[in-house]
Amino acid sequence: METTTIRNSGIDFIRTIAILIMLVSNTLPYFETFIPPDWLRLTCSLAAPLFIFLSGYSVHLSKVREGWAAFIPAIAVFLAAIIVDVVAWRIIPMLEFDVLYLISAGLFINIFLRNSPRITTAVAIIMMLSPIVSQQLHYRFEMDELSLFDPSITLAGWLRLQPLNRFLIDGWFPLLPWLAFALLGSAFALYKEKIMTNRKSILVLAFIGFASLAGIQLNMGLPSMRDGYVEIFYPLNFTHMLCSISWVGVLSLWLIPHSEFFLIGRLFVLGRKSQLVYITHALFLGWLIEGTYQPNTMVELTIVIALLFAIVLVVSTLAEQPRIRSITDRLPLLLKRVLGL
Repeated sequence: METTTIRNSGIDFIRTIAILIMLVSNTLPYFETFIPPDWLRLTCSLAAPLFIFLSGYSVHLSKVREGWAAFIPAIAVFLAAIIVDVVAWRIIPMLEFDVLYLISAGLFINIFLRNSPRITTAVAIIMMLSPIVSQQLHYRFEMDELSLFDPSITLAGWLRLQPLNRFLIDGWFPLLPWLAFALLGSAFALYKEKIMTNRKSILVLAFIGFASLAGIQLNMGLPSMRDGYVEIFYPLNFTHMLCSISWVGVLSLWLIPHSEFFLIGRLFVLGRKSQLVYITHALFLGWLIEGTYQPNTMVELTIVIALLFAIVLVVSTLAEQPRIRSITDRLPLLLKRVLGL
């Protein structure tokens, strides 16, 4: 089966921005003595909305065969999520529901609705309003983790932790309300021509909205960190959702219309290989840092982040080399998609 992906430097630029933020935010929890300033916590909270939004937008960048073949990207991301849980973090999968599970669910839904712009937009609006309802539901702030090598683990024990509730309400990235960003990405692509006709006005409004809402959050105090992670969306409240939507709108309206960026284009390999980067960074943190080495000073933290950046850049660059591609192109399509190749 042939899959054609339409490349856009603006999208690769946005993904690269999200990846750079992610590398920092996912490394900070290992520097346990560091108390991050509020501005850094807010900044680190802006990567996930970008990834999820672009996953919805990307549905309209690939032309695939009809039928089950259209869902290969969604299946591949789901399998990648399981691999990250099992291989990188060595935990029982489908319990904490990191961002890849959400992206996979969003891809399934957006592919199904890819020719229904009104339904996509309507569901996106409903998802945007869901924090109002979910605030009334029980949100388990503490995360449960089951080691892959714990011999006492049973299916009943896994079910007692209510993984469905984690997936819907209180996992790392629950469907409610995070699915809104994936649907908004698809809606943006579906209505792109109409949106771009009013690009400048919407861009100004989005920038004002982002600056205002970011200022409000910084002044009102940020929520506690969850298991050491610095992001402020545990849970995602309505204010930060609007702030993130404004942020996504600013970058999308500013960067997506551009086709070339000459000065820093070499870094865009990170955006083009975002899934490979995610898997690589999880393996780095899960095997080399977690339980093995803890940065104790800002200098050590900087070295760890720089090393992580260098590794993902080298891995991504190698993956695009002709000699490497001549090998990886022989792999089954699903396996290539799972590995982000």
